[in-house]
Amino acid sequence: LDLRVRDSHQRIATTLIEFAYDLNRLEEFWNTPPIRRATDVACVLIALINDVFEYETEVLERHSHFNLIALMMKQYELSFAQAVHECISLINKQLAVLDGLISDEPPLADALLHKQRNQYLQGLRDQVNGMWHWHYSTNRYRSPTSPFPELRTFLSEVPNRQLLTA
Repeated sequence: LDLRVRDSHQRIATTLIEFAYDLNRLEEFWNTPPIRRATDVACVLIALINDVFEYETEVLERHSHFNLIALMMKQYELSFAQAVHECISLINKQLAVLDGLISDEPPLADALLHKQRNQYLQGLRDQVNGMWHWHYSTNRYRSPTSPFPELRTFLSEVPNRQLLTA
């Protein structure tokens, strides 16, 4: 899991939270263990979600073994179904860790810093949720040969939406 934090490039994506909320005082709590841990857990979650959805492409088509499902199948001699179950269990456990880290943060004396810290933590949770929903609601990870029955049918095209203007 530590390697997945480093190789997933998600740390870069977490910096977008700072831009989205204009968190100019983030450095005051960035290097605290709870914030680093929450960021790492969010990065792991996103990488693991990607491993589940990318299994067909990464493992079955490209024959890569750097995928959590494939690693679990080989390392623990699990069937595909057992490995998927373990991966989903791990995702759920990591999600509980992230939620615990977010809810356990004590209030800060500085109201602005407290608000910004909470925005950052909620941004981590939003990125994890967004990754799951994007993977599931796009045709990119769907195919008639997917090992996941839920991903064997393509979604109908979503019509182009016009941008709202002020």
